Amino acid sequence: MTGLHDQLAGFARAIDAGEPLGHIGPRTGLDVYAAAWRENRVTALALTYATVRALTGEAFFQAMATRFAESHPSRSGNLDDYGRGFADFISTYEPVAGLPYLGDCARLDWLCQESLLAPDAVCAPLDALTSLPEAAYPGLRFALHPALRLLRSDYPVFRIWRLCQQPDGEGEAVSLDAGGESVAVARDGGRVAVWCLQPAEYAFVGSLEQGCRIEAAWETARAKDADFAPDRILSWLAASGLIVAWQTGDL
Repeated sequence: MTGLHDQLAGFARAIDAGEPLGHIGPRTGLDVYAAAWRENRVTALALTYATVRALTGEAFFQAMATRFAESHPSRSGNLDDYGRGFADFISTYEPVAGLPYLGDCARLDWLCQESLLAPDAVCAPLDALTSLPEAAYPGLRFALHPALRLLRSDYPVFRIWRLCQQPDGEGEAVSLDAGGESVAVARDGGRVAVWCLQPAEYAFVGSLEQGCRIEAAWETARAKDADFAPDRILSWLAASGLIVAWQTGDL
């Protein structure tokens, strides 16, 4: 007798890949369901990866997403979770080998999705910082908002992303010779926003996100820019509600 585990595994394979069901049941109805389920996954990819879709065109994106959906079954009943590995898939997908930046554009799209769905958190009151003795400043640690995401790319992903936000691709053309860019992604009100960071700013925020003391984060940033001062980026983090806790010891 076939065990329940084997039956459920066969059922899942049938839905994802249309494999024969054997004794599990008739094919006709399940064929329709399996096709609809694959189509739902392709639709979910199209919604999440809007930048990639804008760059490749609708027909090409549909074909590429269908190929991904056929080889990457869903691991969750929530389609918001589907597509995590799409950027890695794109990076090895031969038809887009001439678009080396596309994988990082997909990574940015996925970070936007993660940021949108991340838990909420209340920004920390920062007034008390003004009463701290100066000697306590180097030991400050900041906990940053769970919706914050960071990405560094060898390509101008921010400018590409911004161009794709324009209707019909209107806007200044992007040259790949412009070099790489670093971005921060977070929620801004009810939407997801993307900001371009300078290399030192990216290093500073990344260090804070990892739990480093502000002095160590500053030193990391100064390795990128000897003249880096943290006041501007700290003001941005505070104004954007991205500092959710702080203390002078370990968080």
